[in-house]
Amino acid sequence: MAEEAFIKRPTSVYRTWLLSMAAPEGFREGQLAMAMEIITVRKSLQAVGIIAESAASMLDSLLLDQDLLDEAEELYEMLNEWRLTKFTAVDASRVAVPRPKRTPGLGTPTLPRRDRTIPPSDEPEE
Repeated sequence: MAEEAFIKRPTSVYRTWLLSMAAPEGFREGQLAMAMEIITVRKSLQAVGIIAESAASMLDSLLLDQDLLDEAEELYEMLNEWRLTKFTAVDASRVAVPRPKRTPGLGTPTLPRRDRTIPPSDEPEE
């Protein structure tokens, strides 16, 4: 069995191996997806104050060693802006607002008239 060795840059070695095997070109997209996850974890932990600066710089150096840090940070900010709800200005004079159907008010009688010619009064009938 071969002597145990540690790869200095495993991602680069793996990528070179994939390219030699004619692997699909989606490797960079996979790297960037992983980088987005790392950045999200780092930002989340920083927001709640759990992570130390040394741990945050360790995550950054992981991305830097793979030449992903700058590209991933820019992509992260772009995606963050892209996913937000956006409102556009609309010219109110060009928008047709449908009128609601007229519904009877609360004080409108719902019973049909009973052939009365004289309106009812508070006086008793004779």
